[in-house]
Amino acid sequence: PGPPWLSPAIAMLARAGSGILQPRPDIAAAVYKVPEGINTISYAMMEDEECRPYSPNTAWQGSTLEQLMKSSTRACKFPERSGRLPTPAYRKGRPHGDSWNPDVDTFGTVDEESESFVSSDDEEDEVEEVQPMLSINRQRRQSFAKMQQKTQSFLPDTQLVLQRLRAGAEGLSDSEMERFTAAFMRFKDPDGPELHKDELPNVLSFLGFPGADPVKARELADTCADYQTLEKPDFLNFMEKYLEYERHRYKEIFDAFDEDGSGFLDHVELCSFLSSLGFTPLRSMVKEALDLVDLDGNGTLDFEEVVLLMHIYRHSEGFTVDEVQAFTSVFQAAEKEAQRKRSAAVAPGTLPPEKLTDVLLKFFGPNRGQQARRLTEECIAYGAVKENPSGDGPAVPLGLGFQEALVWARRLRDKEFAAYREAFEQFDEDKSNAIDMDELQNVIKMLGFTMTKKAINEVKQAAFEKSDLNELAGNVEQDESEMDFDSFVHFMQSLMSTDGFSKEELAEIEATFAKFDEDGSGDIDTIELCDMLRYMGHHTTLDEARALQTRVDQNGNGALDMREFIRFMRLHREEELDSIRSVFEIYKNESTGMIEADDVPRAIRARLSEEDHKLGVKQFITGGAIDFDGFVIVCDQIRDQRVIRQRKRAGFSDLELDQIQDMFDSFDARKAGALTTEECTKLLQTLGFHVRTVEEQQDFKKQLAQARDNAMAAGVEASKETATVNFYVLLQLLRALYRRHDQECEAKLMQVAEEANFTTGEVTEFQEIFQAYWERENEAMTAAVMAKKYLSRTSLYKLLRSMGMRLDLSAKEKLDEHVVKFSGCDVLDFSGFLLLMRWMMDTNFGNINSAAQASSQG
Repeated sequence: PGPPWLSPAIAMLARAGSGILQPRPDIAAAVYKVPEGINTISYAMMEDEECRPYSPNTAWQGSTLEQLMKSSTRACKFPERSGRLPTPAYRKGRPHGDSWNPDVDTFGTVDEESESFVSSDDEEDEVEEVQPMLSINRQRRQSFAKMQQKTQSFLPDTQLVLQRLRAGAEGLSDSEMERFTAAFMRFKDPDGPELHKDELPNVLSFLGFPGADPVKARELADTCADYQTLEKPDFLNFMEKYLEYERHRYKEIFDAFDEDGSGFLDHVELCSFLSSLGFTPLRSMVKEALDLVDLDGNGTLDFEEVVLLMHIYRHSEGFTVDEVQAFTSVFQAAEKEAQRKRSAAVAPGTLPPEKLTDVLLKFFGPNRGQQARRLTEECIAYGAVKENPSGDGPAVPLGLGFQEALVWARRLRDKEFAAYREAFEQFDEDKSNAIDMDELQNVIKMLGFTMTKKAINEVKQAAFEKSDLNELAGNVEQDESEMDFDSFVHFMQSLMSTDGFSKEELAEIEATFAKFDEDGSGDIDTIELCDMLRYMGHHTTLDEARALQTRVDQNGNGALDMREFIRFMRLHREEELDSIRSVFEIYKNESTGMIEADDVPRAIRARLSEEDHKLGVKQFITGGAIDFDGFVIVCDQIRDQRVIRQRKRAGFSDLELDQIQDMFDSFDARKAGALTTEECTKLLQTLGFHVRTVEEQQDFKKQLAQARDNAMAAGVEASKETATVNFYVLLQLLRALYRRHDQECEAKLMQVAEEANFTTGEVTEFQEIFQAYWERENEAMTAAVMAKKYLSRTSLYKLLRSMGMRLDLSAKEKLDEHVVKFSGCDVLDFSGFLLLMRWMMDTNFGNINSAAQASSQG
């Protein structure tokens, strides 16, 4: 009931005044009658209405409208109109009396007058004004369409949020229902369908409401249920009320930070606004926020746009659109892997909670392994189970959906930012809210990075580009001699993602990774890692590669992805730079901090290994004093020369090379410097590689042809005569045969580890124990080429005694039986050793579990 003009007018004013005016039920419900003797026209004139009927409230309405028109942010843009409100777009071009349709007229407000109301005096000015305003309106619609396109994959209801906000509608959107339901299921009583009210502050914090007021939360919860617990409908009702409370709180804070009273927040005011809510508003995030929700493109946000921003922030958990898309790819890949392995009975579209670590590490990188595991433990602790919907079979564990996984990622990001803030404040020695380059060097050292100036400058420049104020603050130049917290956060994120490598170094690492990722899986297994290290000039055995791999294999899948490999290379590089630093400190001049020209040759010789001395020193001396970065460059040049030499030698050490040379000479009966094919096969047989069957002979020919190609690729003149094999071709052939043997051993080991139910980390620990006792027993064989590794029963007894176990005669006999069972002989290879350990632990043989626990504590 009520006059037909009332509803659209109030809707217009509610939007024009950024929500200041709310519809009044007493007016909307009134029945208007015109008393006798009152001139209805005098009170009823409006600029875009012919007339309106008089009512007892008309005087109040008139004064209110006049005040609103004068204070309207849109009217302020046109001071020459004396506060007259421009015609909203939903009124323009529509027959009088038509109502506003939010589905059709979303964002339908433009700041221009209808042509039918332009006076002859203002006609010329009005024409000039309408065109740019129409352009702004088109830009507004295009910006919103662009935002919807970018965010529709994870924010399908942004337009609905705006419609509900403008219409004052109640209820929750689909994405809100999904988030809140996941939180309810995670925090409710595992044995019941209810959530205790005392958990509400934890739930709100989990959902990203920083600084939630527990008293207010309890007050709102008590209006939803009289009991101490909330069922799911009660909880959703509570969240709806809490969102409304938050919107009012946002409005109060919005007004407080709108220092100029314009009804808009610029980038500085927006940063202050977000900070007051407990967020860390990086300038890159603010820029994207302006791009996404600044629908009129004026570089500021009104309250409606801020509400939309908060909606987006809640559902993106503060990540940028690109970050959410990257996280989506990681989550979907993990989901496919879980479905492939069928590792747990969880609902479709979800992951087992224990897979959260893998997702977080893929997204954040291996540097965050410890924090990721802690959050996963917390997730599992809250991991209630839900009954099987069919009522048959076991209970289904509460799976981890995408939106909840994103919440856990945001919690890790919060911890990351808190650590950055602590480091920033610790090293901001002069308390200037900025870190200069000397203070930044201290941060880098604290984190364990040894970086060249070139690498530091690259990371620093990337941080400044991400936190650039130029587009936000009218081309304000940043002082690049110091960093504020925003730039520092970007610096730390770049540092962690690149692990302190320069772009050139990263390109080399990525190219090496791609070269040895033979199956294109995106992961490097132990064999491929071993090949890669040899290619880079390192002497590495399979056991050593496995031990090195475990240091950075945070998800324990027995392979390294690109991020883990970069972390691996950083650890290796740090060891190398520490060694270089120790030599530099010995020979540097304390007053200049450089190695003087006369001391450079001695410093270089100190860095050369026995194998490197053949290279000579003169080629690396450039003349003049050198600083640490210059000395690193020289050492890298030495390493490059070593790599070239090592590739010719197929990665064998000097000692191994001497052994192979002796064998080569002993079979070279003609002393011609080359072996015949027959002599070569005999040499291989002494090493355990037999060429007897037709298939083996054909395979030998292929391997030999490939060895010739590899030798030539390494810079060695390989004999093209297929009847002879020179020494360097033999090296390449042996490397290929050893690699095949390693593959067979590794496949067998992984099968045994799976059978024994040992993780990759546990296998590595057992490997170290096995290796240590084998070396004690076989000191003379530790340097032998392809030495077979077996553990005798005597060494096994010694190992068990070192753990505090005492074996009587009966126990020894039983142990001997299982040694033969698992290895087929009286000695144990490593695979048999793993099976024996599993049997002993499962049966608690000789009380081994207590002995192992006591040994670890000791």
